[in-house]
Parts: sequence; C-alpha cells; structure tokens
Amino acid sequence: KINTPIEVINEIELQPKTRNKEYIPITLEEKILDFVKKHPNGVKISEMEQPLSETRMKLGFTAKILLDDEKIGKFDNCYFPIK
Repeated sequence: KINTPIEVINEIELQPKTRNKEYIPITLEEKILDFVKKHPNGVKISEMEQPLSETRMKLGFTAKILLDDEKIGKFDNCYFPIK
C-alpha cells in the first residue's frame, strides 16, 4: 500500500517524541554540584567563574552551603565530589 502525503504526516505526528535525557542543572547550587562532580580531582572557585558565568563571591557563598550540607568536600581550597 502506498501512503498519501497526509497519511505520512499523520504517522510521523503519532510517533512518540523522544527527549534528550541529559540532566540540565537549574539553580546555582545544582550548577556547582554538577561542575564539581565533573572534576573529581578537585576544582577551585576561581576555575568555576567563567564556565558558570558567576562572580567568585556568589560561587563561594553557594559552595559553602553545599559544603555545610555535606554535598561536596573541600581540601586545600579545592572542592571535591562526595561519593
């Protein structure tokens, strides 16, 4: 059977839409946590400034919250993911 153009369009529209399953962090806390997890050897606040487009002050304040909540660790001014 040959499908008409309308049948083809309807068939395409009925197929389930797949979404990209990659997680996209939204809050600054999530962005920092994601960034730190991608740098298991440790990362400094100054190294996060440009990639996350935030000031050092804001990053430091938010990283302190994550540190207090034990979501990340810190040693020698470097932040590490907690496993």
